[in-house]
Amino acid sequence: MNIKKQALFVIIFLTTLLSSPVAQADTWGNETTQKPGLQYQLLEKIPGTDGLGSDLPGYISAIYKMALVIVTLSAVLMLTVGGFMYLTSAGNTASIGTAKGIIYDSLIGLIIALSAWLILYIINPDLVEINLSPLSPVAPVGGNVGGSPGAVGALPTGSDAELARKILGMSSVRLNTSGDCSSPTGVVSPTKNIADIADGKRSSNCSNECQGKGASGCRDNAVNLSNKMLSAIVAVGQKQQFTITSISGGPHVSSSSHYRGTAIDITPVNQTLMDAFVAAGALPPNGNSASMCEKRVTGADGKSKATSVDCTTGGGNHIHLVFPN
Repeated sequence: MNIKKQALFVIIFLTTLLSSPVAQADTWGNETTQKPGLQYQLLEKIPGTDGLGSDLPGYISAIYKMALVIVTLSAVLMLTVGGFMYLTSAGNTASIGTAKGIIYDSLIGLIIALSAWLILYIINPDLVEINLSPLSPVAPVGGNVGGSPGAVGALPTGSDAELARKILGMSSVRLNTSGDCSSPTGVVSPTKNIADIADGKRSSNCSNECQGKGASGCRDNAVNLSNKMLSAIVAVGQKQQFTITSISGGPHVSSSSHYRGTAIDITPVNQTLMDAFVAAGALPPNGNSASMCEKRVTGADGKSKATSVDCTTGGGNHIHLVFPN
């Protein structure tokens, strides 16, 4: 066997050994086939893969098995070619040597392909144990990760500051950084409201006439935010993604629950989010003093007013959520 053949033999051997652990993909498939978020249906099935499912481990197993079939067929083909060359060599020493080389290489390649997993297992069983952890499905914006729509787990407990720090660390809860009104320390936004509570202070508070008054439109360290409201934000944020657009800042009606620290406005507008927050302690929709999917409209006097809309249509500007004191 010349140098080129030896090099090719080594490459095939190493490639087969390194790729052989995919034979364990059947084990992975049993663990992950039913996991949500991992399924994908190919437009064309991999030959010979019926019943293996459409999860990633199943496809890895299918590719390995298909490759094994290809290697076996290729080896049989080369054995046939080598045998034919041997039979037609007519005593030619060079032809006989070439034929024997083809037959020998084909047999060695076939043996390696069929025994690669066994070789690794004998060396060290851990070499064929590959754990493919199931992927966690990502919550769509305003969508539910798992369970029934609107379901939330146990409500978290803790001080206002502890809950506020959790909210600041949640990527699923987005806090607007902009606002319509300002206090002496800056724009009063949901981010500032929660950050103040996390720092052990009270939240800034505005009035319904705060616009256009500059730094005097709102007061700092003026109102506590409802602990029940903070707990609900954390609970729903563990299941869904949403954006808080207003807490105790911005212009609202003078009697608004926002100014008492017991209301938030969130987007997007859908029934799933409304149901989730009601399950977490928000007051259910029942008139203007409770939660609602809200739309701003211009009244006959030219002023903007809030009106309740159907949450299922998604036609509102935001969801207005009110919590008990």
